[in-house]
Amino acid sequence: MTSPNEPTPAPEALSIGDCSTLDVSGARNALYAIPGLERDDGIPHVFVWSVVGSGQPAPAYHGRWLCLGSVSQRAVAPEIERVVRDHEGEILSALETYQGTRWDGHNHVGTWATDPYGAPVELPDLEDALGDIPTYWDAGDWFQPVTFAEIAWDWAGADVDAAVAHEVNDARENNAWLEAGNVRSYLLNQARYFLEYGNGEAEPEAMRIARAWLAPEV
Repeated sequence: MTSPNEPTPAPEALSIGDCSTLDVSGARNALYAIPGLERDDGIPHVFVWSVVGSGQPAPAYHGRWLCLGSVSQRAVAPEIERVVRDHEGEILSALETYQGTRWDGHNHVGTWATDPYGAPVELPDLEDALGDIPTYWDAGDWFQPVTFAEIAWDWAGADVDAAVAHEVNDARENNAWLEAGNVRSYLLNQARYFLEYGNGEAEPEAMRIARAWLAPEV
């Protein structure tokens, strides 16, 4: 129960909904902002809308929502939210130019101070930031066509956990998002395969690394 002496939390200036993306063939993902005038609670709202094929939400088509830009099918949802927060002031300023709807004889269409005919402002800096959001990668795709012997050469003297941490950080510096558990499973599976089928005489260091990484289960 809230104490009467505790200050009432300030209402959100901008709410963020589901930012997960649809990662299937032909899917398009876009970030939309709904002006407060279009919401029952009066709070502007941002979320990712996904569709397979072409099209857009009807309110966006009628100029009542603002499209902030496209996002990759594999875009990392928490990073989308971070970019939205980083550009929150910019988004709110754009949404403040929304003036409600007018009847065009067929539909209620949005009007904006920047253009009374439903063409809202553009936010190029935000669009660029959305394009730079890290994307999810599977470890198998990330490492191909690198062999285990090449991986072992990089990690001589390091345990598997150190290798995983470095690879995850290196990927993120290159705008890719690897899950540590996925990387660890991939590296250990590659070590198992090399231990069974690899040429230890030609690649002794790789064989040594494979044995060291797999020591708890060998």
